[in-house]
Parts: sequence; C-alpha cells; structure tokens
Amino acid sequence: MLKLLKTPKTVTFDGALLEEHAAKMSQNNSVMENIYYSAEKVYEGEIYSVTQRTIRPKSNDPHDYASMGPYWWPNPDTKDGLPYIRRDGERNPETNQKATMSNLFNSVHKLTLASYYLEDDRYAKAAVEHMRVWFIDEKTRMNPHLKYGQFIPGICDGRCFGLIDTSRSFLLMDSIMLLDAVGLMPEDVKQGVSEWYNRFLDWMLTSEIGVEEDNTKNNHGTWYDIQVISTALMLGRVELAKRQLELAYQRRILAQIDKDGKQPHELARTNGLGYSTYNLEGLCMIANMAKIAGVKIDMWHTKRESGDCALKSACDYLLKYIDSLDGFEYQQISKSIPRETMCRIALMAHKQYPNESYYKKAEKYLNTNMLFRLLPD
Repeated sequence: MLKLLKTPKTVTFDGALLEEHAAKMSQNNSVMENIYYSAEKVYEGEIYSVTQRTIRPKSNDPHDYASMGPYWWPNPDTKDGLPYIRRDGERNPETNQKATMSNLFNSVHKLTLASYYLEDDRYAKAAVEHMRVWFIDEKTRMNPHLKYGQFIPGICDGRCFGLIDTSRSFLLMDSIMLLDAVGLMPEDVKQGVSEWYNRFLDWMLTSEIGVEEDNTKNNHGTWYDIQVISTALMLGRVELAKRQLELAYQRRILAQIDKDGKQPHELARTNGLGYSTYNLEGLCMIANMAKIAGVKIDMWHTKRESGDCALKSACDYLLKYIDSLDGFEYQQISKSIPRETMCRIALMAHKQYPNESYYKKAEKYLNTNMLFRLLPD
C-alpha cells in the first residue's frame, strides 16, 4: 500500500482506520486479485464523457446531462408512442447508456483503490484523467446540473427523480480524499472538481428540481441526502453536512421505518424487497456519515418512542430474506434477491451490533467485491 501523507477525511468510512484495513487486505489474495483485475479492466477501457451520450436533452447542448425515466415505455395506443406510459419495475432498454455518472464513479473508485493497495501510480493517473474529462476539459465536461434527468417522452423534459442518477457520487468523494492523502491528486484537478461540485451542490439545494427531490419521502430523499452530505464533507462545508444529517435522522430514518422494521414507501413498489434494500443501504450510510462528521446523535443505537432502534429493526426485518423470498408478503416481480447490497447492509450492522447474527447471515454470500470499507473490524 502507498504511504499516507495525511489521514484522509473520507466521507463514508473512517480514514483513520485505512492503514489497519489495508494490512488485513494484503493478507487476502482473492480480494487483492479482484482489485487488480477490476482496475485493469477500467484502465484498458474507454474514458467516457457526457458528450458521448446518445440520449440528448431538450436543450440540444451535448454538455447537458440527460437520461430517460427507466420504467417508461412507448404508448401502444398512439401512432407515435406518445405520451410514454409507466410500467414500474420494468426497465426500458432505450435508457441504457455506457457514459453514465454511475460508471464514472465506479471507475474512479476502482482505479483509486488499486493505486493505493497495489502501489501503482498509473491507476491514480487514470482516475485523475477520468475526472478531468468529465468535469474540467472544455470539450467534454458536463454542465453542473441535472435539469434533464429522467425526462419522459411526451410528458416532461426532466424530473427531480433524475438526481438518483448521481446517487453513487460518494465513491468519487472518497476517491478524491484518498488520492489527495497519498499525494496523487493534482491541485488543478482537485480545484476544478471542487469548483464543479460547489456549483452542483448549490444547484441541488436551490433549484426547483433539487428542492422537489429533497421533499420526496422514499429512497429518492435518502439518496439526495447522501449526495448533499458527502459532497459537503468533501468540499469542507461541514456545518451544511451536519445540518443535513440531523434532518435526515428525522426525515429519513425515523419517518421511513415503521415499528416492525418495514419501509412502507419501498414495499409499495413492484420490487419491494429490492427497493427496501436499496433504501436501507442509504439509511445505514447516513448513520455512518453522522459518526464521521461528529453529529451528536447515535443513529444506530438511539431508541425511539416504541423502544427499538429504527435501523436495527429495519435490518432485522430485511435480512430475514437474504436466503429466500419465502414468507415475503409483498411484490418482487424480478424474483431476484439483491444479496450483494444485503451483504453490505449486514456488514455495516455487524460493526454496530457485533453480538447479533448479521455477519453469519451474510457470510456465505460474501465475495471479493466486498472491499475494504465493508470488511468487519
């Protein structure tokens, strides 16, 4: 592993424990091989930019990010297929793109991890180039907004739900902080990305679309908060992050989890287990970020009026179904169990409640994609 020049102020895991985790990682050959091969695939692959996207916005500006609502399909009752109609849980292949923000975040993260653990500067340089192309280069950079996210043909040019497209941005924030801590984040790129995200964060907080997404009551609100919090922490806007975390405990964790540990807004969907899992991962991450940011309330252990801890109740309910859908009373039309995300939840819960059986529930499904932040202490 590379030598840390300073403790990374990472946003989703404790940077002070990084070297300790790295020592454990170095003893696990299968995980190290996975880091190598994952990074090599990205390193040898194409560097994408927003200008390569084939889904175009109403503005016709190739620098404006645009995406189409994934569950919307041509109307069979009209000649032109407009307006599109919703089929919840059924993804329209028209929406598939390679140049996505999610791919960008994952690529930078894999390259950054490989650079740190394998002591190979070329991966860091590649991670920096991905960021330069997407955020800084005048020919390829993205405009810092999502006005045209998840538009619906024949209905709207963009929606608040488009902000879910950037939900995994915390991977980028952690990568920036780690590259900076080992001296491999060029100052001009760090400054350029920071300027972009300061503008994007302000857009999230003040635009009509951003405010609407903030007021959603399901997983969209959860992942909106994660983006605001992780971005604010990366930018050093700590007080903003703390305020958003305190609100998130009331508006997301307490409001979205009922006394039985169920998440009613997610269970109402056609893939109730999948959406419950997706949302709970976000809620657990919020609780972790609260600890890192120094928020006084312990979201993992504070009991509510019903006498239980909301997150623990949600973990208990959800992880019953890691092996089988037997007994699950809600719709899950995909028929698949989101085990990898469930494993991430189980490992986060294990760190908070080590005497419970969460690790055992996940153990047989763990694989080499469970990277350093997910290893049990």
